[in-house]
Amino acid sequence: MGKFLTINTTHNTILKKYMSKVDGFIYEITENQPIEKWKLFQPLKNEAIRLHNELGKDIEGEINPVGETEWVFMLPNFLLFGCIGFATALKDVENSDDINGEIERLYTYVSTTVLELVNMLMEHKEQKKRKQTKSKTK
Repeated sequence: MGKFLTINTTHNTILKKYMSKVDGFIYEITENQPIEKWKLFQPLKNEAIRLHNELGKDIEGEINPVGETEWVFMLPNFLLFGCIGFATALKDVENSDDINGEIERLYTYVSTTVLELVNMLMEHKEQKKRKQTKSKTK
């Protein structure tokens, strides 16, 4: 699984970039681990995407009562917490400092992603308003 629902192409681009950073994070923390460790994260990532997609199908509906604004942040948050948990499970005396450093970089990626999503949402809402205004004037 790798495809995820998005509200527009900008949202898609932001999530793809973030997913690439997540893959890089997992690669870094598992670099000195057996290959199986890398593979163990993939089901977690796939489940985060599946949940994101399921909730995205019913924004502000019966299944997903949260709005579009909250939903766009869910996948990055699901993956952030999944990554932290996964990294914590791999920590030992020898790699603790390295993993902590990678987690700090992950926080930077998340912060950047959140800022990009906020900007995307503002533009998206403005576009929706312009369309509504345009359709009312017709």
